[in-house]
Amino acid sequence: MKTPWIYLMIMLSLFSTSCGVIPASSLNNTDAAASSSAEVLDDPAHSNDTDPDYDTVFPDGVVNRLDIVISPENWALMQADMTALYGEPGTGSRMEQRPAGDAPQERGMNPPDGAADRPADMLPPNDRQAPARGGGPGTAENDQNPIWVEATVLFNGEIWEHVGVRYKGNSTLRTAWSNGSLALPFKLDFDQFEDDYPETEDQRFYGFKQLTLANNVMDGSYLREVTASEVFDNAGLVIAESALYEVFLDYGEGPQYLGLYTMVEVVEDTVIDTAFGDDDGAIYKAEGSAASFAEGTRSQVEHSFDLENDVEDAWIDLQELYDVLHASLRTEDPAAWRAELESIFNVETFLNWLAVNTLTQDWDTYGNMTHNYYLYHNPETGLLEWISWDKSWAFSGDGGIRPALSLNLDEVSEDWPLIRYLMDDPAYAAMYAAYLGEALETAFNPDIMTAWYEEMAALVRPYLEEGPETDLFERTLRQLMTQAEDRYQAALDYLAE
Repeated sequence: MKTPWIYLMIMLSLFSTSCGVIPASSLNNTDAAASSSAEVLDDPAHSNDTDPDYDTVFPDGVVNRLDIVISPENWALMQADMTALYGEPGTGSRMEQRPAGDAPQERGMNPPDGAADRPADMLPPNDRQAPARGGGPGTAENDQNPIWVEATVLFNGEIWEHVGVRYKGNSTLRTAWSNGSLALPFKLDFDQFEDDYPETEDQRFYGFKQLTLANNVMDGSYLREVTASEVFDNAGLVIAESALYEVFLDYGEGPQYLGLYTMVEVVEDTVIDTAFGDDDGAIYKAEGSAASFAEGTRSQVEHSFDLENDVEDAWIDLQELYDVLHASLRTEDPAAWRAELESIFNVETFLNWLAVNTLTQDWDTYGNMTHNYYLYHNPETGLLEWISWDKSWAFSGDGGIRPALSLNLDEVSEDWPLIRYLMDDPAYAAMYAAYLGEALETAFNPDIMTAWYEEMAALVRPYLEEGPETDLFERTLRQLMTQAEDRYQAALDYLAE
């Protein structure tokens, strides 16, 4: 049932009195709205002068609630655009293959007990039309991304207006769409429409410009992404923060409960700046065949990475990495080759990542797929830094769409030279083994993993529906615990050899 306008006006008025946000009376007054918006943007929750508030946006031991309000007109535009891109919803014609028992039932339909009774902070109207399709700088694939539309976001007693929202993702997006589910993954950009609404220039969400909401459609445990963040962070690797959210969507019919999502930090927004102290270097996102760095792909490097920022001398560093990898020096003088490689690429970080990623059995990244990683040219060191991304298939065990890499990595061909060439070098192979052993003590010990899973399970269970969803959660949780135990023992055996 559509929320009555009078109710919205009353809620806006009450909310503005208690929280100091845009008053309802200013919605129809441009000057007043601009003035009030300026006051809002001075608030730490909205200001660009605020450092990212990780404790609020990515808290430990809490499931936050987020409401997204989209006007019926913009909602219709989103659905029409998705239909043009992926076909009619609910047809199953483009359904992704997935392991049996490893995906939850239809989401975005029925809330768990009590969820529908959790009131939104407020439900403001939003009847703006969507702009033309757009996206980030220098990206070759933006024309294939779903369109941005304008929305209102509600969280923690605050309201953000004129927020950009679009669908995002690959298999998770196609699977949910083909199932006819409302629970699709989203990307949020809090100043996407600042050209249309100057009062929202540099608007932020507790210091974050962009955030993504993963729908967990292929994860019956809801825990893969958040657990990967924990494990990789404990191993000393740069990784996006993540946290669980219950998400509600109102597209003109009142709040609809979509289910438990995972909020994930965006690498080019805050991850790099937080980890390295600045983000002035080139940021590359792997998105194509030459992201393998396989021999013969040098000319395609620029077409296989999205350049996420505007910098001078982009691409040269990636071409240099390719050249050094494939130089004859590798076999003629390995020590000199290692020195050359280490002068442009943070090899130690990559080998640490390789060890942890292999332990966690994430098949959906380098070594199998030419995506789900970033390279950052760190101006301070001059090195390309490896940054992992999208861990929705981590801890797959033997149940992934493709086999996860073995611990000895013997099956990896020269089509993936960053793995094959490094593992063929005795010095680097020994370094990889050392990182495996270190991870077993600090990040992937079964006692650590079991305690983490039990803690997170207690957090998730109150938000699950009784029946198939709960049954699937408990079954997948057991699989995750078994994966940790089995992989730990397998790694010990490998290291003993």
